[in-house]
Amino acid sequence: MSTSVLYHAFNLKGITYRTTRFKGDVIEYFADVKEEYIRCPKCGQRQYTFKGQKTRSFHLGPIGRKKCFLVLSLHRIKCSTCGALWWPSLPFMVGKHRFARSFALIVLDLLRFGTIRWVADYLGVGWDMIKEIHKLKLQRLYRNIHLHKVRYIGIDEFSIRKGH
Repeated sequence: MSTSVLYHAFNLKGITYRTTRFKGDVIEYFADVKEEYIRCPKCGQRQYTFKGQKTRSFHLGPIGRKKCFLVLSLHRIKCSTCGALWWPSLPFMVGKHRFARSFALIVLDLLRFGTIRWVADYLGVGWDMIKEIHKLKLQRLYRNIHLHKVRYIGIDEFSIRKGH
């Protein structure tokens, strides 16, 4: 296994592959953050020191019937120039969520013809994770709705009867 497989199969950029562990129906890829992706968000400098470490596990798309996870070793970073403290963010991360963009794309593809519960059961995750991915997609789609072409507005007569 090499970094290129993670790059091309899961679209993971900014990491250096270390090893793979197979446990039952789970595949875990262990990796570290590449140094060229570490830059201070405030001043943009690359002079930094490490101030702590944590391990984060990200859901990746399945390979066959095996669940895949990326186990990433992240360092808390302190800028030597301005003193800012931060955790690095990588292109495949979706905010502070525990899944990669490739996993979110698979979920959205499956939601085209399945329910939230079915997709959650198929991928072996909780329905709340699937609901969150779907909610993020809907928020992005319907954040700015243009009303200049609206000609008619329908009123629900049952809601009027209830006093709403």
